[in-house]
Amino acid sequence: MRQVILCVIIATGISLQTVYAQTYSGITVFGDSLSDTGNQATRFSERVLPPPYDEGRWSNGPVWVEYLAQQLALPLPAASTSGGTNYAWGGGTTGSIPGLGINIDMQVNTYLQDHTPGNAELFVVLGGVNDSFLGQRNASVAVDKLMESISRLSDAGARHFLVSNLPEKVGIYQSLNDQLKVFVPSFNERLWSALDDLQANSDGVSVHKVDFHRLYDDIVADPNGFGFTDVTHPACVDCSRWDGNQLPPGYVFANVVPNPEQFYLWDDIHPSSAVHRLISEAAYAAIVPEPSTEQSLAFAFFGLAVACRAAHNGVRRGTPARRP
Repeated sequence: MRQVILCVIIATGISLQTVYAQTYSGITVFGDSLSDTGNQATRFSERVLPPPYDEGRWSNGPVWVEYLAQQLALPLPAASTSGGTNYAWGGGTTGSIPGLGINIDMQVNTYLQDHTPGNAELFVVLGGVNDSFLGQRNASVAVDKLMESISRLSDAGARHFLVSNLPEKVGIYQSLNDQLKVFVPSFNERLWSALDDLQANSDGVSVHKVDFHRLYDDIVADPNGFGFTDVTHPACVDCSRWDGNQLPPGYVFANVVPNPEQFYLWDDIHPSSAVHRLISEAAYAAIVPEPSTEQSLAFAFFGLAVACRAAHNGVRRGTPARRP
């Protein structure tokens, strides 16, 4: 029966990526401004991010979880304040220290109050940068708080997780990046170890890890190779000067470079949508096997399919197997 199924998969041209993507029913997101698709903007309507910020996103276009949903052929994770499955808030921390938005611990609380995790949902978690920015110096405390949230989801029935580590540099402010340089190595190491323990000690739980740290390093090492001409200055110059206070109705940030897609930074802290696309590709690669692995499996499956078809035809036609 298994061989017949493989025959059908190959014959109809269904790729292994599609098969993997179809294992998920949807995406539920917890995090900070890197993943927020409008929660903070919806809650504080008087401080909605003006254009050319993209409709409540802290960037100039879709953020990485939206690109990922498209790649997996899943519904886009709209802001939870608008009835969607994205609970991420700009300014949110892991919960280890008060943040400027709803922290991940509270986001998970809100989700679990009204939902029971489905075993086919993909739960996306990314946070920790704001903990460092706002004064948390003990990375283990932030990791413990993040893992507490992930474990509560797992205990409630969540089975599939996608979790990202952190880069050591975010934005243009040297003082904040100096803090990250100390905070991030310990955070990433402890987070990876804790996630490995969770997967090893929890039946049916799968954890996919996104190496944002390596992606950032690779981009900085070879900007042109990723299509960037600038990795140090914001594409939206006026955005980096905004103090967050209320702006006049209809205000638009006008001082924007003509080629923002070639800039790593959109404003003084947040990456451009072009970077979000790259993060989503790294996330997708963490979920779906590498092409080389896929090809190897495909050849193996094809061999089984051929054998299956030959055996099936022989039985159907009543042809006895030849003997030496």
